[in-house]
Order: sequence, then C-alpha cells, then structure tokens
Amino acid sequence: METVVGLGEAGCNIAEQFAKYSQYKVLRIDSAHRKGKGFKLLPERQSHEEYEAHCPPLKTFFRSIQGETLLVIGGGGKISGACLRILEQIKGSVSVLYVQPDKELLSRQAALREKVTFFVLQEYARSGLLHRFYAVSNASLEEVIGDLSLLNFYEQLNELLVSTIHMTNVFKNTQPLIHTFSPSHDTARLSTFGLANTNDSTEKMFFPLELPREKMYYYAINKDFLETEKGLHRKIVSQLKDRREEDIPMEISYGIYTTDYPDNYVYTIHNSSLIQGLHLMP
Repeated sequence: METVVGLGEAGCNIAEQFAKYSQYKVLRIDSAHRKGKGFKLLPERQSHEEYEAHCPPLKTFFRSIQGETLLVIGGGGKISGACLRILEQIKGSVSVLYVQPDKELLSRQAALREKVTFFVLQEYARSGLLHRFYAVSNASLEEVIGDLSLLNFYEQLNELLVSTIHMTNVFKNTQPLIHTFSPSHDTARLSTFGLANTNDSTEKMFFPLELPREKMYYYAINKDFLETEKGLHRKIVSQLKDRREEDIPMEISYGIYTTDYPDNYVYTIHNSSLIQGLHLMP
C-alpha cells in the first residue's frame, strides 16, 4: 500500500482526497487542527526557517509506513520549511507531489519561500534522494477543467489531480492489452501528469514541463469500443507520433487497457531531466 503524507493546508486537503481510495494510507501534518486519525499537529511558527529548525521527531508517527510514500506539499506556505526534516524521517522510497500556487498573487516573502522549496526539492530528486518530483500548478489544473465556480474551487482542482494520479497508479499495476513501456531513465526524475485527447494528438498537462525526455500514455478504452473500432491501433500510433516535439530527443511509450467505463480516457506522465524554471531566475 502506498502512503500519502500531506503537509500544510494544501497538502492535507489533497491527501484527504486520496483517502477516498482504499489503496492508500493517508497521514496529515499541519499547524491547524484537523479531525480524524493519522494527524500530527505542529506548533505554529512565524517563518519558513523556524519550521525547519523546530521540526519535531516524527519516526513514531511514520512507524506504520510500508512501501512507497508520496509527500504532498503546496509551495509558498511557511510550513513547507519543515519538508526536508520530514523527508529525512521517512524510510523507503519517497516521491514529492509539489503543487505550485499562482505565483503572480504571492507576497514577496511567499514567492521567495516557493522558489526555494521548488528548486531544493528538484535538486533532491536529481541527486537520487527522492524517487521522483511531480510538479503540478493550480493555474494549469484550472485550464484543464475550464470555467469553474468559486464554490469548492480548490476541491474541484484536487479531485481532478487525485483521480488522475490514482488512475495512472491503477494502470501501472494492470496488465495492458498492448504496451511498449520500458524502465524510465534514472536521470529523468522531474515529472508531471496530464490528460490527452482520444480523438486527436492534443493533450493538457498539469504543469508546463520543459524539455520532457519521456512521455508515457495510458489508453483506457471501453471494451465494446475495442471490439468494434477498426484501425484503432494505427490511429493511436499516429497520435503518438504527432505528440513528439521537434528537435527534442525523447522516448514515447504507451499501453492500451480495456475498461468498463462508458467513455475512453488517456492519462499521461511526462518526465524530464532538466531542472524546471531555471530560465525564470534573475
């Protein structure tokens, strides 16, 4: 079973979405009290640096963790300062799901915290201290969904994000009808998720990942559609070729899965070796 650890308000809200699925054990860490088991309250601190300096021992809190762990964190919050101390206390394979806020609306201090956390965690992944760094942005998620009402705004973004991650996990553990998957490059640890169109080569990514080295596609196709649609494999291969970016060396792989869902879906993961956002640094 994969353990999902939410840190801070955004991280905990997303972690609680994972609790809808029985495949995940959910733990939450925040400086504001939350109901339910699997919660650790951290004393509120006044700065990013104080959260790092005063992060308490959490090995007892993490004692039930088995298998892979996903730490979910929102950029910009003061409590993100505790993330490195928390990572040090989690045993086994750990990945980070980093949710980037709309940076144009952050205060100067919050923008600085976001930048530090964003780049440090990427370097951790590049060095192998993290299994993978998944980046998503609220702005990109909103573009994927389209016009949203303000009521339950972030809940709708989180539902899209978590359901997409869950489905890719399901297909990773399901035997496909046809596939071309192979192990990912060890250096391509910076990733994001997305949804692709089943009718053409368009796709909508959850983060504007620069220079992807690998693109993996999970085609979830209704079983009746599989039986009746002629030339489907040729159509999928053509779409994949169109998704290759010119002048960028990359590997594209795919798997086709049969489902009972009435509609067809395509989930995608892109991996890059390049530290993201370096061109934006002053």
